[in-house]
Amino acid sequence: MSDDLDIDALLAKLTPAERADLAARLTTGDAIASDKVAGDKVGGDKITDPHGTVEVGGDARVAGVVVGTNLGTIIYGADPTVEQREQLTRYLRRLAAKLQRLPLRGLAPDLDDGPGIALPKIYVMLATESFVEVARGETKQLWRYYQNGKLDRPLISQYDPNYTLPDQAIVRVESLNMVRREGPRLPQALLRSKLVTEAVHKHPQLVLLGEPGGGKSTFLRHLAWALARRGLDERSDDTALFGWDATTRLLPMLLPLRLLAGRIVTAGAQPATISAALRDEMTREYDARQADELLDQALEQRAALVLLDGLDEVPLAAVPNVSADRLTTLRAVRAFAELHASTRVVLTCRTRAFDEPLRACLGWPVETLAPFTLGQMRHFVADWYAALIERGSITRDLGAAEQQILLTAITGNDRLHAMAGTPLLLTMMVLVLSERGELPRDRPLLYERILEQLLGQWDQHKGGQSLTDALAAPNLRSDDLRPILDALSYQAHANATSQDGRGRLAAKDLRYALAEFLEKVRVDGAWEAAGRCLAYFNERSGLLLPEDDAQSYAFAHLTLQEHGAGRHMLLQPNAVALVMQQRADDRWREPIALGLGVVQKLYPMLADRIDRVLTELIDPDEGGRPKLRARWYRDLILAAELGQERDWDLLRALITVDRLQRDLKRGLVVLLGDPDQLLPVAERVRAGFLLGDLGDPRFPVTADE
Repeated sequence: MSDDLDIDALLAKLTPAERADLAARLTTGDAIASDKVAGDKVGGDKITDPHGTVEVGGDARVAGVVVGTNLGTIIYGADPTVEQREQLTRYLRRLAAKLQRLPLRGLAPDLDDGPGIALPKIYVMLATESFVEVARGETKQLWRYYQNGKLDRPLISQYDPNYTLPDQAIVRVESLNMVRREGPRLPQALLRSKLVTEAVHKHPQLVLLGEPGGGKSTFLRHLAWALARRGLDERSDDTALFGWDATTRLLPMLLPLRLLAGRIVTAGAQPATISAALRDEMTREYDARQADELLDQALEQRAALVLLDGLDEVPLAAVPNVSADRLTTLRAVRAFAELHASTRVVLTCRTRAFDEPLRACLGWPVETLAPFTLGQMRHFVADWYAALIERGSITRDLGAAEQQILLTAITGNDRLHAMAGTPLLLTMMVLVLSERGELPRDRPLLYERILEQLLGQWDQHKGGQSLTDALAAPNLRSDDLRPILDALSYQAHANATSQDGRGRLAAKDLRYALAEFLEKVRVDGAWEAAGRCLAYFNERSGLLLPEDDAQSYAFAHLTLQEHGAGRHMLLQPNAVALVMQQRADDRWREPIALGLGVVQKLYPMLADRIDRVLTELIDPDEGGRPKLRARWYRDLILAAELGQERDWDLLRALITVDRLQRDLKRGLVVLLGDPDQLLPVAERVRAGFLLGDLGDPRFPVTADE
C-alpha cells in the first residue's frame, strides 16, 4: 500500500462548508496546501490597505491562498467558478479599499488629500450599554483584578476603564447576596461592557442606537471593511471582529436608509425594492460585476450581512415624489428580513428618533452605544496623533505635547469630558487643537472653529488663501458670509433628500442665492464671484460638495448642516415661532439645541430668545388654546433637556432660570402623575430623571406621607 495520501479523494468527501472551514484553518506552511483545498485559480490584482500593499498574483493568490475562495464556497454552496471568484474578489477588494479611508472632506481638507487617514489606524472598539460578566466570587477568585490583590483597593490599570479598552475594562462591580458577609470579602460579580461586534454576532437582526456623532456609521464602515478583508483571507486587527468565531465569513452590504426611502416612492415598500437598492449600491459604489447573482446567492445561503444606516435621516412624514416616511420604510425592512429569515441585518438610528411605534413595528433586539470611557479617549487620542505624526502633519514632540494637553483638559473639565465621550467631537477637538492650539469647551464653539477652518480663516493665518481671498473681496470677512451659509443650511435641512439626511441644493439655485447675497454686500462681479465660491468649496474647503454630476450640492457633514440650520433659526426675529414649528420632528432637536448654544455663547444680547423658547415649551397653552397633553409633556421634556444641556447655572446669568425651573417642575410632576400615562415608559423614565436633576418638589416627604 502506498504511504501517499490521495488528497483529491479525501477532499471530495467533504461538504462545501467543511472545505471552506478547512481552507480557513490552513496557512502556506500546512502540509496540505490551502489552495488545493480551495480549488481553482482566479485573476489577480493589487490590494492597497492600511497595513501595506499586498501583491495579488495573476492567479489571485495572497500568500498562496486563493483569494475569496472560502467565502465564495459558502456563498455559492459549492466551489465557485473562476468567474464567480473574480466577481466576489472584485467587490470585496473595492469595498475594503473604499471603506478603509476615513472621510475627512468637510472637516479637515488637508488631511483628506493624498493617502488620507486610514480608518483602521484610528478606530477604537465601541461598547454598548449592556454588560457581560467577567468573573464572580470572593478574594481568592478576584484578587488578580485589584491592586495588591485586595477587593477594597482600586482595579489594576489592565482592567481600569480609565486606562484600558472595553474588552478588558471592568465597568461595573455588583455585590452578590448569595452569602451575607461583611467587608471586602463580600462576594462580587465583575462586569465589562458588551462590545458592539459581540452584539451584532449574537443577534441575527439588531437595531443599534446612538447619539449624534456617536460612531454608528463609522462602526458599520469598519465592520464591513473587516469582513471584506476576512472574505479576501487577509489579516486584520483581531479586535475588528471581537467575539466572532474565526471561521465566520459574511458578505457585507451597506445601504443608507435615506436612499431606500427614496426608492420606495417609485418602486413600493416591498422586499424586492430593498434587493434592488442593495444591488445598485454594490454596482454604483463598489463597481461590482454580476451583482444580482452575488446578492441572490448570499441571501439564499445565509451568507449576507445587510447594514442599513440612518433610520433617523428618513423623514417622519412622506415627501411627495421624494421620500417615503420613516414607518413605511421600516415596514419594508421588516418584510425583507422576514422573507430572508436567516439573513443578518443591522439597522442604525439616533436614540431619540427610535420611538415606541418604530420599536413595536420592528420588534428586534436593541443595543445602545455607550459614550467613550476615559480609556477609550486615551487610545483614540494617541492613535490620532500617531496618524498625524506619521503623515507629517505635526512633529513628534509637538504631537506628544498636544496629546498631553488634550487629555489633561478632558480629565480636568466636566463639560469637555462629556463632549469627548462622542467620537466625532473628540475628533474635532484633536483637529482644532492641532490647528489652533486652543480648545473650545462647548459644542457650538467647537463647530464654529471647524467652520472657520472650512472658510479658510486658518489657512489665511498661515499665508494661504481664505474664501474671501478667492472671492477677490478684500473688504469682506469670512464671517460676513455666515448669514447666507446659515440660510442654506436651514434650507438643506428642511428639504433633506440625500441618502444620509444632508439636503441637496440645486447648483443653479445655489449660485443664484450666493450671487444675490454677494451683490447685496457689494462684491464686484457677483455672478462670477459666486462661481469662484462654489469652486472653493469643491476644490479646497469641502464644506459644500457637488453631487449628481455637479447638478446639486450638499453639506459634507450632517453635523455642520445642523449647526448652520440652528444658527439660522435662533438668529431670526421669529426664532421662537421657527422653533415651535419644528420642535415635534426629532430631526430638528439638534439644530434647536445648537442654535440656543450659539445665542448663549456668541450673542448674549439675544438671550431673551432662549427665555422665550423655554417659556413657550413649558407653557401648557399655545396660540390661545390648550396644548394636547401628550404634546405638552414632550415639550416639557425637551425644555428640561435643553436647559440641562445649556447648563442651568450658566444660563442664570442671562435669563430668569428660577421661574422657568419652577414652572418646569410643576409640569413634570403633572406628567408623572397622569393616570392615563400618555407617554411610553422610556419617555416617562426620562422625565423622572430630569425632574430629579431639577429637584423633585415632592421630596423630602414626611414619615406619614
